[in-house]
Amino acid sequence: MPNTYQLSWNSKKYDWEARMYASMADPTKRFFAQYLGRHNKPDKFAPGDIVYISCAKKCIMKGVLRTGFTKRVETPYDEFVKSSDDSVNPQRGENWYCDIEITNWFMGENQRELRGNQTTFCQPTNAFWNEN
Repeated sequence: MPNTYQLSWNSKKYDWEARMYASMADPTKRFFAQYLGRHNKPDKFAPGDIVYISCAKKCIMKGVLRTGFTKRVETPYDEFVKSSDDSVNPQRGENWYCDIEITNWFMGENQRELRGNQTTFCQPTNAFWNEN
């Protein structure tokens, strides 16, 4: 059974709207490499895990991990990065990335509130997908 995570993007450093619209218009833009972040262990994630992507305190998209995290020699290029500082790009030589495919988009009133987090990936206990 896949695990479910929240992936938080910083709207000051990542153009999430451009990523969203580009991925809706062009199927090749639905795939992207995602940096692991500071506080996660790469082996806890697996292909098939579900990711709800948040930015500006809203759930904007849903995706699925197509690969687990692997160390990469080079930083994958992402045309939607606004900033090239260390909070967006790898730090201390830790180039762990996975590949994610965007599967769903949430527009307007369908963007549920989803608190932003300091870590890139997390598993909030009070997220809407945990409501039953």
